[in-house]
Amino acid sequence: ANLVCALTLSAKPQVSSSSPPSAAAQQAFTSSFLAILEILRDMVSLNLLTGRQLCNAIWAVAKLCDRHATLLVNDSTKQQVALSSDDQFGIAEEWSLEDEDVLDHGNVGSKKNNSPQQQKQQQSQQEVLQHVIDQIAVALTAKLQANSTVIKNGELCMACWAYGILRERNRPPGWKTRPRLGQVPRRKPAAAKTSSTFSSVASFVRFEQWDMGQTSSSSSSSFSFQDDDDNAEEEIPMSVSDILFDEIAMALCQPVSMDRLGAHQPASVAESNDDDANKIEMDHHDDEEDDEPFFQQRIDTCRWSELANVAWAFATHGWSSSESAEQLLSSISRETVQRLHRGLDKPASRDIAQLIWSLGIAQSDNFRLAHALIHVVQALREKVCGSGSSQQQPQQPQRPFAYWSCADLVQVALSLAHARLDEQELLRALYQEAIRRLPQEGVGSTTALSGDHNRKTLFFWEITILLWAQARLHLTEAQSPSFASFATKAIASIQAAAVAKGDLDSIGLGAQEKANLAWSMVILEQYQTPEAADLISRIFVEAASECDDQGCMQLEHAHQMWQALFLVQHENPDAVAQTPDWFYDYLQSKWKQEKARPKLSSARHRALSQALTQMGVAHLNEHDEDIDVAIVLKPNAMWTHQTTTKDAEQSSSVPDNIRVAVEFDGPNHFTRQVTEDGSGESNSGKAEGGPSTGGPFSSANKPPPPRSLGHSVLKYRLLKKQGWNVIRVPYYEFDKIPFWASMERQRYLQRLLKTHSVLKFSERDISQYQPHVIADRKSRFD
Repeated sequence: ANLVCALTLSAKPQVSSSSPPSAAAQQAFTSSFLAILEILRDMVSLNLLTGRQLCNAIWAVAKLCDRHATLLVNDSTKQQVALSSDDQFGIAEEWSLEDEDVLDHGNVGSKKNNSPQQQKQQQSQQEVLQHVIDQIAVALTAKLQANSTVIKNGELCMACWAYGILRERNRPPGWKTRPRLGQVPRRKPAAAKTSSTFSSVASFVRFEQWDMGQTSSSSSSSFSFQDDDDNAEEEIPMSVSDILFDEIAMALCQPVSMDRLGAHQPASVAESNDDDANKIEMDHHDDEEDDEPFFQQRIDTCRWSELANVAWAFATHGWSSSESAEQLLSSISRETVQRLHRGLDKPASRDIAQLIWSLGIAQSDNFRLAHALIHVVQALREKVCGSGSSQQQPQQPQRPFAYWSCADLVQVALSLAHARLDEQELLRALYQEAIRRLPQEGVGSTTALSGDHNRKTLFFWEITILLWAQARLHLTEAQSPSFASFATKAIASIQAAAVAKGDLDSIGLGAQEKANLAWSMVILEQYQTPEAADLISRIFVEAASECDDQGCMQLEHAHQMWQALFLVQHENPDAVAQTPDWFYDYLQSKWKQEKARPKLSSARHRALSQALTQMGVAHLNEHDEDIDVAIVLKPNAMWTHQTTTKDAEQSSSVPDNIRVAVEFDGPNHFTRQVTEDGSGESNSGKAEGGPSTGGPFSSANKPPPPRSLGHSVLKYRLLKKQGWNVIRVPYYEFDKIPFWASMERQRYLQRLLKTHSVLKFSERDISQYQPHVIADRKSRFD
């Protein structure tokens, strides 16, 4: 008990010194931490700690590892190494052999100039730390399986948060594989990787583990979204922390008796540690939900901060697809909405923002959680913007996000972008507030402390996230002048800071931010002004220099860079005139390599291809540049004559051919369709939130037409620049036609593609056929 108490006290916030600790102090701390870990390991193995002590111990370990980044080496802190082949998926490591008696396999990515003693200490520390983390996870799992009630809610939330810190996800949200690195041919002399004593002996050894049978699933943006399960997902076995997350979810979803809770609303009213200025003003009103059956789970008794931390931990760990995790996150969403509607307390804005961010990340991995996010976002919109189904809404301030921190704004915008939620009213207010938070000229946003949650000036890397979210949802002046204003001012602010500091790295923009920034600027068509052109030029010049120095580049970044470079070169060539030729060739080669990967057609795509075949239209499936259906006509050819698939194969060598790209756009090419009851469209076209009460074609339940997302708009701009005529087949039109109505599908394509002047079926002209519609009754086409 004394050991756990001391460890917990050492992890609590302390007054930070203005100067960093000395090397001797850091070494002493590391040695003490290692000694405590060894004692803790023995105590856990002997089962000497209670559930509460285990939760406190792992919380303290996570706090210390979060505060001292060098303590824990995981996938996010390791130095990345490129595979020898860009066509493969897997991981690569380099082990140091600089000392003839030392093999540094415990601290991959450590500096090669570490002494043998330091290397041994780091290796031993990592082995003990990783063992203790897994050991405590196994012990907590066993206690929860034996009796989940022995550990209180607050303790479970602490342990959950700790494993979110210690066991972060290794794949971005929605991705099916890990990010990949590509080798860049070095133009500068590389540092010699040989020992100074034995110059002929290599100083490192490389190990590579390939995931056999893996196919590429990278995306044009830094976040990958797939229409169908057309690519194999990387198989990752369950870890002990995954099992623990499931046990925590089942424990928090257990029902609790009314005797323990009483008849009053649960516990969040006791939370009073936050400033009133940072809380969402709630209005008290009676609604229909008060008449619903009162159902309580353990999660319902948690405070606002505990709800947010649990959701954050599951999202950060990347665990949302199991049945218990899905149930817990849905319950958190339900409880959040009920509390917002009842208005019995004032949640901190950071808790609401963290909940929205967590559900947005979780639904990227598990689409069934989309409705959970939608309900929370709609409840937030009703509170902060004063819109919703309630007839009497209180007057809302002109700046609903005035008291929200910059981090809160960024989290909400990022979540809405991940979930494809086109919440125009909420987004407009958010970006109007973001304009006020842009750094002023001469005032850098890198001077504020990163831990200052209440700061009112955006970091530059936060600005790039807001621009990415805006580009992802394709929010332009057509939606609101505020969006165009933010993009213009944000880009000017970044450019001015880069000029003042000398480069983009000095203002906190790394490789990820630069790739996202270039991609976003091109989608939003923000590269014509002198400031924007200068910023684009800086991005490519600095990216080329970094690749030359490091000898590698993340392939997803290369794909983003190539799309931006290709379009800017055609529309504003002066902006990229300083980009090195070798870098241009490298990006182009990686893009062509990505587009030449094996691809599988979705079910909708195959149905479209079958209809074209029945019409006698020659075409190719999965053509270059990820074109779903390629149709190439000779200059004077008819659709059903003189045109074969060979024409499509030879289209690049015949410039006079008319090239038509038929693109089937599934749900992930559009903003999400959300009905009034909060349900959303799934990949099958059915409501994710359950069956609608008004019927599938009810006008009362019909959502507005969705808008195209930024990555789809960018793809079609690229195809048009390459000489393709793009014809889009949206899923919400094609899915209305029954699968058995082949004649109807052919007629739809005939009108869309204008393939035939007359379309016959059984010697009968059906080109202008219209279904018989009874008066005052709508068909499925309405």
